[in-house]
Amino acid sequence: MLVAKYHGFRQVLWFSTILASTAYMGIALLGKPHSTRYHLFVFFALSCCWIGDVIGPKNFVWGLYAFLGAHLFLMAGFWSTGLIWRDCALALLPIVPMAGMLLVWILPHVPDDERAAVVAYTVVISAMVVGAWGARHANSWIVPAALIFYVSDIFVARWRYGGSALNGYLCYPLYYTSCVLFAMSMCNARPAAVQHGQPREAQGTPI
Repeated sequence: MLVAKYHGFRQVLWFSTILASTAYMGIALLGKPHSTRYHLFVFFALSCCWIGDVIGPKNFVWGLYAFLGAHLFLMAGFWSTGLIWRDCALALLPIVPMAGMLLVWILPHVPDDERAAVVAYTVVISAMVVGAWGARHANSWIVPAALIFYVSDIFVARWRYGGSALNGYLCYPLYYTSCVLFAMSMCNARPAAVQHGQPREAQGTPI
C-alpha cells in the first residue's frame, strides 16, 4: 500500500487498502464477536475503522466521523469490562495536557468548518486512551493498541494540517498495528468484571 502511495498507483493503493483493512476484520471475526459485549463493541469499532479507511481518502471529514464512531465503540467496550475509576483519573494527568498541547498546535492550521470535528475527535480519542488504561486489568492488549492508535492520529493530523508528507507514511503502519492489536484482544483475552473498583476474573460479560 505504501509503495503504491509513493508511486501514485491509485487503483493499487485502493485495492491494497481494502485488503489490509479487511485483514484486521478477518482477525476480529476469528475472535467470535458475538461472545461478549466487549467483543461486540470492538467488532463494531473495527467496522467503523474499515468504513473510515474506505471513505477517508475521498472525504477526510466523513472519514474522521467514522473513526470518531470507532473510538466511541471502543469506549463502550472498555466500559463493559468494568472500569477502575482510580486508574482512569491517573491517566487523565498526562492525557489532558497532551490533548491541550495538540489543540493549541493544530487548530491554527485547521479550516473553520473542520474545527468542531477536530476538537471533538481530540476529546474522544483522549477519552478512549483513558478508558483503555482504566480497563487494562481486563485485557493486556488494550493499552498498547490504544496508545498506538493515538500516536498514529497525531501523524495523521500533522500530515493533514501542515506537516510533511512523511507523516502520511508513518501513520499507516501504526494505525494497522493498532487495529490488529484490538482484533487480537478479541482472540486472546477475556474481559474481566469489576466489583467495588477491584478486578475480578470472569469470562466476560455475556450478551
